[in-house]
Amino acid sequence: MKKIVLLWVVAGSLLPAEKVKQIKFDGLLHLSPSVAKEVAGIREGDSVDAEQIDESVKNLYSQGYFKDVWVEKKGNGLIVYHFDEKPAISKVTIKGYGSAEDGEKLKKSIGLKKGDLYDERRIEKAKQAIISKVESEGYYDTVVEVSKKRVNDSYAVTFDVNKGEKIKIKKTNFVGAKELKKSEIENDMVNKEPGMWDWVPFLGESDANVEQLPYDSMRAREAYMKKGYIDAKVSKPLMRVDTASYNAEVDYMIKEGKQFRVGKVTISQSVPGLNTAELTSELKLRKGKVFNIKRMRLDMKKLKEKVGNLGYAYAKVNPNFHKDDEKGLVDLQYQITPGKKVKINDVLISGNDVTKDRVVRRYIYLAPGDTYSYTDLKDSKSALGRTGFFEKVDIVPERISEEKVNLLVKVKEAQTGSISAGGGYGSYQGVMVNASVSNKNLFGTGLNGSLGIDWSQISRSANISITNPRVWDSEYS
Repeated sequence: MKKIVLLWVVAGSLLPAEKVKQIKFDGLLHLSPSVAKEVAGIREGDSVDAEQIDESVKNLYSQGYFKDVWVEKKGNGLIVYHFDEKPAISKVTIKGYGSAEDGEKLKKSIGLKKGDLYDERRIEKAKQAIISKVESEGYYDTVVEVSKKRVNDSYAVTFDVNKGEKIKIKKTNFVGAKELKKSEIENDMVNKEPGMWDWVPFLGESDANVEQLPYDSMRAREAYMKKGYIDAKVSKPLMRVDTASYNAEVDYMIKEGKQFRVGKVTISQSVPGLNTAELTSELKLRKGKVFNIKRMRLDMKKLKEKVGNLGYAYAKVNPNFHKDDEKGLVDLQYQITPGKKVKINDVLISGNDVTKDRVVRRYIYLAPGDTYSYTDLKDSKSALGRTGFFEKVDIVPERISEEKVNLLVKVKEAQTGSISAGGGYGSYQGVMVNASVSNKNLFGTGLNGSLGIDWSQISRSANISITNPRVWDSEYS
């Protein structure tokens, strides 16, 4: 492109600006002529010189659709832009990473998909993304080879993943740890020293997971905060890999600080219907106990649920600390900000391809116009799960205003039907055959239906059963 533009500049710079009467585009596929004209910044009737033409070519080239752009000047004010467009990608395949499902998940994260334009820089970026992902899973010296196959005017791109050696965590060092045992610090960590079951396939835990290393620092600090060490600091991990054996050691620098016990525990709130004394008596983290961050979070959750049951769906509970370093005590105050009371605007159901809406609604304890309740929301989810109609149930409040929410009920249908058959032989009845078919969500109505047949050489019988567990959507069956 640069050569062509320079030739234009040399030839055109000797000429004054000329009036453009007509603009044509040759070889455009991904841009319409009107859009290309807008990007070029030149229109019929403009007086342009070589410098402006050069700038228009740069503007078009910067769109990323073209391998080359050049301009041809013809007589009578006609300018023709010629384009050599990049081919599209017709297919992206990843081999050697894992199952087909794993490959599809990885494909979504590399920034390259069918329909994208083939660009060597994007291909290289996708390749490096795959290497980073595989190495984050603990594989060292991973190699990814890229191949392309021409398919008409496009390319099918294949990434062949050759996973390197798996790194094993052989030792973890917590420099500065005195008050907690290594087993206590490592308890919730992903990267830890081999355990007693590490030699058993699928039970070993010493494979490195590089992606989780930064979070392991947080987990180590969490272990200290469960034991009252509020000021504990844990450094970022330093992993040292022996490239001969692919064994690794991970080092953490720790400053433990002082252990704190709980001083006063108070609740600051002004929510109508909430009794502060009763709330305080239900808290797990109490005066005199060793501070525990996990118990504090459970108490915060409990308080939020209590406020949520009064209609405050978006209440906030914030902890305020006041430390006494000399006494080793920390006073704790929970600040409750209720926000606006919320009502249900609508209940929107999705994913019920078989089950009828009314059947789903009978298990939801909140209806349009009701005041929001956290417990009713939780119980609704449990009730839908207990029906056995669904593999997965989720109920998400969607805020549509300060005082109204929609409930988004998302379900995934489960297999509710079954077929069984059997047979035998007896000296009296001779050959015997039985078969039955049942469905606990018949035609999506919530009815439990079954049909059974018994046949022998001397008798035949059949039975049909239909049970409605919620007659007219009531609590009676």
